Amino acid sequence: MLLMYGYKIVTTEFGLKSTELIKPSSRRVQYTDLVATRNDMTTANYSYEANEEKLVYCAMVAVRKNELNKNMRFDPDELITISAANFGELISEKDLDKDVVTASELYEIHRYGEKALQRVYDSYKPKVMLIKKKDDPTPIKVPMIIYCHYSKETKCMQIRFAREFYNYFYNLINPTGMTHSFSTHQIRYVMRMRSNYAMRIYRILNSELWKAESLGIQQIHDISLERLRFALDIEDKYKLIDNLKSRVLNVAKTQINKLSNLEIDYETIKNGKFVVGIRFTYKMKEEHRNLIFQRIIDRLKEKHLKNAIPYSDDGSHFKDKERVKYIKPVTKLSSKQITVLVNCDVFLNDYGYFLGDLDTITAKKTMRSLLTNKLDILNDHKLIDLDYYFWIQAKRNMNIFKKDASEDNMAEHEDKNIADSDMDEILDPAEDQLPF
Repeated sequence: MLLMYGYKIVTTEFGLKSTELIKPSSRRVQYTDLVATRNDMTTANYSYEANEEKLVYCAMVAVRKNELNKNMRFDPDELITISAANFGELISEKDLDKDVVTASELYEIHRYGEKALQRVYDSYKPKVMLIKKKDDPTPIKVPMIIYCHYSKETKCMQIRFAREFYNYFYNLINPTGMTHSFSTHQIRYVMRMRSNYAMRIYRILNSELWKAESLGIQQIHDISLERLRFALDIEDKYKLIDNLKSRVLNVAKTQINKLSNLEIDYETIKNGKFVVGIRFTYKMKEEHRNLIFQRIIDRLKEKHLKNAIPYSDDGSHFKDKERVKYIKPVTKLSSKQITVLVNCDVFLNDYGYFLGDLDTITAKKTMRSLLTNKLDILNDHKLIDLDYYFWIQAKRNMNIFKKDASEDNMAEHEDKNIADSDMDEILDPAEDQLPF
């Protein structure tokens, strides 16, 4: 049984039963833990209420953390246990990492978690996720939670996922490379949202962030009304556009802007006088972007020091003549790693031998192809020092966003900007073939 921060039953000296907190801090679900799912799940259809959906994300994280801690594959038949205390802290409006919380407030937060999980258990019914495939009008039906039990004594919820459901969040990268595109986000960005519509719209937009390479700071995502209704499980609801705006879109906009790392807006897309789609405009909030870049630098530093590799805060260690001894040859790159490299001016300059006098757009396309198919040729010319180029991009982006620049001035840097979810994926320690 996998336990994520729960309670055990103990007997006091007077023979009374009580609960004692089990607190394995390295294993409990934390605000900054990553939810990683295939992108086709973000537009899938499933009928979960907000807390049911949050429980699914918690369990996904629990599986991933357990595998990392044990350094072995997770058994899909194993039960996943989430405590009411942990769940209550994650969905609470108070941030326990920042806010000062009294003992009575913490008790209420844990009680809130108990009530939430009890309601999830009381309403539990096995449900399926509908995934639409290209060129097939009939969606795939994927079972999700197939076992559910809440214990009032231990104040823990136990669930089991169907084996088929693991394909959408587990082992997304394997030794042969990615078989499906996927995206990541910190779990905190959805856990405090009250609306499941807000959570799903956030995850749709987050899954599109990787396309930021040519769209600049302000990004646009158009989605048909039919596809949006399918993804939000509202095909038979809110038929009037005003109701859709007030009950779904405006609520989602408010919660996403307040609680997540994105700032969004929307407008309707019309064909004549009929609304046929929604255009979302969105961008990463500056404070979240800078935190990501600082985290990249901190993790690079930690990696070097742990492995007794020379490191200096000014980056001079990358230029040391002994540096080549610490560079591990790259044999395969993810698409998002490639995106970082082709948008790094220093990298393009270092490997300019292969680009000649090509214009910028053609040079990037050519280098993307080489990084995908001819890594050995690039490494023969000069070993690719991924740490160095990722460090450069993180530093560069931090410098850009420290400036009090207007959006128009910042647009000139659009090809260099790296989305939050991209960098989380690039630096994800669960990805064995990545250097971090």
